[in-house]
Amino acid sequence: SMNFTPGRLKGGVVSTGLGDIPLSDELSSRLKDSADRQVIVGLRPEAFEDVELVDEDQRAAGVVTDIDVEVLESMGSDKYAHFTAPDIGDGGDVASSEAAVDAGLDESSTGSMVARLSAESAARRGERVSLWFDPAKVSIFDAETGENLGL
Repeated sequence: SMNFTPGRLKGGVVSTGLGDIPLSDELSSRLKDSADRQVIVGLRPEAFEDVELVDEDQRAAGVVTDIDVEVLESMGSDKYAHFTAPDIGDGGDVASSEAAVDAGLDESSTGSMVARLSAESAARRGERVSLWFDPAKVSIFDAETGENLGL
C-alpha cells in the first residue's frame, strides 16, 4: 500500500520531512496557481532504494533522505524497512493527517512508512540508512479534498 506524509507545496517544490521534492515541469505548470498549500505526498514502498545501490547519475536525479530503520523484514529478494517519516516542522503534520482521514486516505500509514529495498541493501534494524527515490514516482494529493493533483 502507499505511504503518506504531509507536505507543503511552494513553487515547483513540495517540502516534506523526507526532503524537498522537485515537481515535474508538467505537474509544476498544472499547479502553478496552487502556491503555498498543504498537500499529502504518496510514495509506494518500491519507489525507494538504498542510496548505496543507486548509480551516481541516477542519484543526482532523485531525492536522498536519511531514516532510522525501526523494523526490517527480510523476504528473500527484498527487504522491507519500516520507519517513521520526519516531521516537516511547520505544524502542518496534524492537519495533514486529519485531512488524509477526511479525504479517505489511510491515516494509519501517515507518518509510518515502509521502503522495499533490494536484498543487497546493508540496512539493519536500529541503524540509520540513506534512501533514494525518484520524484517522478511521487503522488501529490490535496490535503483538504484528497484529490490526486497529478491526474
